[in-house]
Amino acid sequence: MAYFDLFSNIEYKFPNGVTHEVKNIFTRPVFSSNVDESLELSNNQSPDSLAISLYEDPSLYYLNLLYNNIISDNYWPISGEEYTSAIESTYAGYSFHILETPENPPSIGDVIILKSDFDGFVPDEDDLTAQTLSYGIVESWNPTYRKMWIKNYQFGSTGAQSEVDLFKEDTRFYIFRRNADGEYPEDSQIRASNISGDNNAFALDPNYAGNSGDEFTMKRVSNYLSSIDIFENSVQNIKINPFTKNIVFTGSAYTANSQVDFSGLTYNSGNTNGTCSLLEGFILSANGQTGPDGDLYTTPSNTSFRVKTIQDSVLNQNQDERNISIIPQSTVGDVIQAIASDFNG
Repeated sequence: MAYFDLFSNIEYKFPNGVTHEVKNIFTRPVFSSNVDESLELSNNQSPDSLAISLYEDPSLYYLNLLYNNIISDNYWPISGEEYTSAIESTYAGYSFHILETPENPPSIGDVIILKSDFDGFVPDEDDLTAQTLSYGIVESWNPTYRKMWIKNYQFGSTGAQSEVDLFKEDTRFYIFRRNADGEYPEDSQIRASNISGDNNAFALDPNYAGNSGDEFTMKRVSNYLSSIDIFENSVQNIKINPFTKNIVFTGSAYTANSQVDFSGLTYNSGNTNGTCSLLEGFILSANGQTGPDGDLYTTPSNTSFRVKTIQDSVLNQNQDERNISIIPQSTVGDVIQAIASDFNG
């Protein structure tokens, strides 16, 4: 039986005063089954093709959609070229980490402009983006990982003229806050906390030139899909706190300043740079940064540790959605009757 044949009819009065008998589309059946089976959807399998393979009837596509609470295309897994195109569009743009701490957290709609482009430029008092400068629009800011996502960007007649110029290691940039009117007034600049006085690995990096209190530094620049989602113990599949400290050696002994046991792992070259967090080691190892003794920062090389990217997480989510519960053919008649009864009271 086709899905809409199950709907009850109601009298509906339209705004013009005319009354028609229509299907009651405002109801949605809720049912359970004492018998079901698990199935992994194949590539490019649609709800109707699944119904054909299971029941030899494409009109029964709704059975397993309702049973798995799939209410839109967003809940149906995709694969192949469609999948590649969808994730590249949804997760487009670039991501990078910053060394400095914003005095106010950036949010979606704020803009970044390269320091080299902006210095000496006189912006319009009402709207920076109305000018000719190239700029990027903030899509999200993750304070835990000090990571910014720029999904959309625009090249103007002045300033950076390519992605290579706009997004690159150690580039300095400014952030401007969008106001309630959607404009970027000159006084909306977000300031940066100068890290030179902080007791952390960033401040100890001899390659860091400091800042004047208003510019930020791009580190670990990459496509957003390739950027970090979480640090993970790949054996136990647990998330690792990015602020976990490395192991500091004292003679033949060590002191572990961590919430997770990482005995034998280091976040820099032999810990000779001193204590740093996993996140600090990750960010500073991007471009061969060194500590005060000249040794390189590194991230753990143990097989139980991995950096899980945005793409990894998206792939896992899509794979999870491919595993659904299905109504066996032997119980289809009873399920259809239960749905009809629910629709019609």
